[in-house]
Amino acid sequence: NIGAFEGGQKANMIAASATLRLGVRPPPGLAPQDALAQLFALVTDPARVNFVPGFLAPPLPAAGASQLAQARMSGQALASRLGVTLGAAVDFWTEAALFSAAGATALVFGPGDIAQAHTAGEWVALAELAGAADVYRRMWS
Repeated sequence: NIGAFEGGQKANMIAASATLRLGVRPPPGLAPQDALAQLFALVTDPARVNFVPGFLAPPLPAAGASQLAQARMSGQALASRLGVTLGAAVDFWTEAALFSAAGATALVFGPGDIAQAHTAGEWVALAELAGAADVYRRMWS
């Protein structure tokens, strides 16, 4: 996702330079370095591009393509043990990917709807908070 695109000072002038700041959240099985390599393969004049990498994080699950099916089965088994429904993949990064990269089975779990998260007027229903608390209690008992 694009974070910022800056360049030039006047709308009717071609900028001498520009800066593009973006985030890459690769899908499961694709390393962020490989995603960036695919993106930069589209550059027509690489000599004019200065790439400055920032934080590069693994996808979730961090398994390579050959281990992806096994990682999904492990995630489904964990969700089943906890009594939660496994949802669709999310298009944001979370520290769960670091646990996955370290070899742990990791899920992203919490109350609320991601469409309402980190927005003005964000809210979570009390029933969802209570349901999440119940799952957390079962995880530790």
